[in-house]
Amino acid sequence: MALGEHSDDISQATPRRLSVWVNKSASDIGVSSKAGNTTANSSWIPCAGFNQATVLVTVTNATEGSGSTATNFTFGIDISNDESTAYPLQTASTSSGTATLSTLSYSKATGDASINFAVDFPINYKYFRINTPTLASGAAGDSYSIEVNLGKI
Repeated sequence: MALGEHSDDISQATPRRLSVWVNKSASDIGVSSKAGNTTANSSWIPCAGFNQATVLVTVTNATEGSGSTATNFTFGIDISNDESTAYPLQTASTSSGTATLSTLSYSKATGDASINFAVDFPINYKYFRINTPTLASGAAGDSYSIEVNLGKI
Protein backbone atom coordinates (compact mmCIF):
# COMPACT_ATOMS: atom_id res chain seq x y z
CA MET A 1 0.00 0.00 0.00
CA ALA A 2 1.43 3.34 -1.02
CA LEU A 3 1.86 6.21 1.37
CA GLY A 4 -1.40 8.07 1.89
CA GLU A 5 -3.64 5.18 0.79
CA HIS A 6 -6.40 3.89 3.05
CA SER A 7 -7.15 0.25 3.67
CA ASP A 8 -10.39 -1.16 5.05
CA ASP A 9 -8.63 -4.43 5.88
CA ILE A 10 -9.52 -5.03 9.53
CA SER A 11 -7.21 -8.02 9.91
CA GLN A 12 -4.53 -5.77 11.35
CA ALA A 13 -6.94 -4.23 13.84
CA THR A 14 -8.68 -7.45 14.87
CA PRO A 15 -7.71 -8.58 18.37
CA ARG A 16 -5.78 -11.81 18.67
CA ARG A 17 -7.93 -14.76 19.56
CA LEU A 18 -7.21 -18.10 21.15
CA SER A 19 -6.68 -20.44 18.20
CA VAL A 20 -6.12 -23.64 20.18
CA TRP A 21 -7.49 -24.56 23.58
CA VAL A 22 -7.10 -27.73 25.68
CA ASN A 23 -8.28 -28.47 29.21
CA LYS A 24 -6.32 -30.81 31.47
CA SER A 25 -8.71 -31.78 34.25
CA ALA A 26 -7.68 -32.24 37.87
CA SER A 27 -8.01 -36.01 37.30
CA ASP A 28 -5.85 -35.84 34.14
CA ILE A 29 -2.96 -34.27 36.05
CA GLY A 30 -3.44 -36.16 39.32
CA VAL A 31 -4.46 -33.26 41.58
CA SER A 32 -8.14 -33.97 42.17
CA SER A 33 -9.65 -33.63 45.65
CA LYS A 34 -6.30 -33.97 47.42
CA ALA A 35 -6.54 -33.96 51.22
CA GLY A 36 -5.56 -30.62 52.71
CA ASN A 37 -2.77 -32.17 54.74
CA THR A 38 -1.01 -33.78 51.74
CA THR A 39 1.37 -32.51 49.10
CA ALA A 40 1.72 -34.11 45.68
CA ASN A 41 3.22 -32.82 42.44
CA SER A 42 0.95 -32.95 39.42
CA SER A 43 1.87 -35.23 36.56
CA TRP A 44 3.88 -33.68 33.72
CA ILE A 45 1.62 -31.71 31.40
CA PRO A 46 2.65 -31.73 27.71
CA CYS A 47 2.52 -28.14 26.49
CA ALA A 48 4.66 -27.99 23.31
CA GLY A 49 2.78 -25.97 20.71
CA PHE A 50 0.96 -23.87 23.31
CA ASN A 51 2.05 -20.45 24.55
CA GLN A 52 -0.38 -19.75 27.38
CA ALA A 53 -1.38 -21.66 30.52
CA THR A 54 -4.05 -20.95 33.11
CA VAL A 55 -3.95 -22.84 36.39
CA LEU A 56 -7.36 -23.07 38.09
CA VAL A 57 -7.27 -23.86 41.81
CA THR A 58 -10.15 -24.84 44.08
CA VAL A 59 -9.55 -25.00 47.83
CA THR A 60 -12.30 -26.41 50.03
CA ASN A 61 -12.03 -25.72 53.74
CA ALA A 62 -13.99 -28.34 55.70
CA THR A 63 -14.32 -26.15 58.79
CA GLU A 64 -14.75 -22.78 57.14
CA GLY A 65 -14.49 -19.84 59.50
CA SER A 66 -13.29 -21.89 62.46
CA GLY A 67 -9.95 -20.10 62.48
CA SER A 68 -8.21 -23.39 63.17
CA THR A 69 -7.41 -24.72 59.71
CA ALA A 70 -6.12 -23.78 56.29
CA THR A 71 -4.47 -20.41 55.73
CA ASN A 72 -2.30 -20.05 52.59
CA PHE A 73 -2.28 -22.21 49.47
CA THR A 74 1.14 -22.24 47.78
CA PHE A 75 2.60 -23.95 44.70
CA GLY A 76 5.49 -23.68 42.28
CA ILE A 77 6.00 -24.54 38.61
CA ASP A 78 8.61 -26.98 37.27
CA ILE A 79 9.45 -27.21 33.58
CA SER A 80 11.15 -30.03 31.68
CA ASN A 81 12.24 -31.14 28.24
CA ASP A 82 12.03 -34.86 29.04
CA GLU A 83 9.50 -35.39 31.89
CA SER A 84 12.29 -36.50 34.22
CA THR A 85 14.57 -33.53 34.88
CA ALA A 86 12.68 -30.79 36.73
CA TYR A 87 13.76 -27.17 36.44
CA PRO A 88 11.91 -24.96 38.95
CA LEU A 89 10.89 -21.63 37.41
CA GLN A 90 12.83 -18.72 38.85
CA THR A 91 12.10 -15.09 39.50
CA ALA A 92 14.75 -12.39 39.79
CA SER A 93 15.25 -9.36 41.95
CA THR A 94 17.94 -6.82 41.23
CA SER A 95 20.07 -4.93 43.69
CA SER A 96 23.14 -2.89 42.73
CA GLY A 97 23.12 -4.40 39.25
CA THR A 98 23.14 -8.01 40.46
CA ALA A 99 20.16 -10.22 39.68
CA THR A 100 19.37 -12.71 42.42
CA LEU A 101 17.31 -15.75 41.41
CA SER A 102 14.71 -17.33 43.67
CA THR A 103 12.37 -20.22 43.00
CA LEU A 104 9.04 -18.81 41.89
CA SER A 105 6.23 -19.61 44.30
CA TYR A 106 2.58 -18.65 43.97
CA SER A 107 0.79 -18.08 47.28
CA LYS A 108 -2.85 -17.17 47.90
CA ALA A 109 -4.32 -16.43 51.32
CA THR A 110 -7.45 -18.52 51.85
CA GLY A 111 -8.68 -16.52 54.83
CA ASP A 112 -9.77 -19.80 56.43
CA ALA A 113 -12.44 -20.14 53.71
CA SER A 114 -13.15 -22.11 50.56
CA ILE A 115 -11.82 -20.23 47.53
CA ASN A 116 -11.29 -20.47 43.78
CA PHE A 117 -8.53 -18.61 41.97
CA ALA A 118 -6.63 -18.66 38.69
CA VAL A 119 -3.04 -17.95 37.68
CA ASP A 120 -2.28 -17.17 34.03
CA PHE A 121 1.22 -17.24 32.56
CA PRO A 122 3.05 -17.63 29.22
CA ILE A 123 4.70 -20.96 28.41
CA ASN A 124 7.42 -21.93 25.96
CA TYR A 125 8.61 -25.38 26.99
CA LYS A 126 7.73 -29.05 26.35
CA TYR A 127 6.32 -30.00 29.76
CA PHE A 128 5.43 -28.38 33.04
CA ARG A 129 3.95 -29.51 36.32
CA ILE A 130 2.52 -28.03 39.49
CA ASN A 131 5.23 -28.39 42.12
CA THR A 132 4.44 -29.04 45.80
CA PRO A 133 0.94 -27.65 46.15
CA THR A 134 0.59 -27.01 49.88
CA LEU A 135 -2.31 -25.89 52.03
CA ALA A 136 -0.69 -24.38 55.12
CA SER A 137 -2.28 -25.78 58.29
CA GLY A 138 -4.55 -27.89 56.09
CA ALA A 139 -6.46 -30.74 57.70
CA ALA A 140 -7.41 -34.11 56.22
CA GLY A 141 -11.00 -32.88 55.77
CA ASP A 142 -9.86 -29.89 53.69
CA SER A 143 -9.15 -30.49 50.02
CA TYR A 144 -7.77 -28.88 46.89
CA SER A 145 -8.01 -29.56 43.16
CA ILE A 146 -6.07 -28.06 40.27
CA GLU A 147 -6.85 -28.08 36.57
CA VAL A 148 -5.01 -26.45 33.69
CA ASN A 149 -6.13 -24.76 30.47
CA LEU A 150 -3.59 -24.57 27.64
CA GLY A 151 -3.97 -22.13 24.78
CA LYS A 152 -2.25 -20.74 21.75
CA ILE A 153 -2.77 -17.10 20.95
